[in-house]
Amino acid sequence: RRIAFFKCWTGKEAYVQALGVGLSKSLRSFAVQCAPDDPPGLRWDSETRTPCTEYRFLRYTDDEYVVTVVLTEPSRAIEPEFHSLSLSSIQALRPVCNAPEKIWRPSPEAG
Repeated sequence: RRIAFFKCWTGKEAYVQALGVGLSKSLRSFAVQCAPDDPPGLRWDSETRTPCTEYRFLRYTDDEYVVTVVLTEPSRAIEPEFHSLSLSSIQALRPVCNAPEKIWRPSPEAG
């Protein structure tokens, strides 16, 4: 159930990001495919007449994580890269306090 939830959630989040509207769009105004045997995709959107085939959903999963990417150019090819961070490298990050937006850099103790 946990993986199914994240398939649905990441699909919805990726779709609203692809549209450029973020969470200002009601998550109930559209549905994504997230059943175990369904390929990722858009089922319907009550606010647009754009065909569902105009969006290409790519989903990457393993035992713990789900990543969904939505392309507005269905024929475009992408090759994502995934990197693992060790717990010590994550703990070594600290925010740069005077930056206009939060920027994370290794802390001096991390070497």
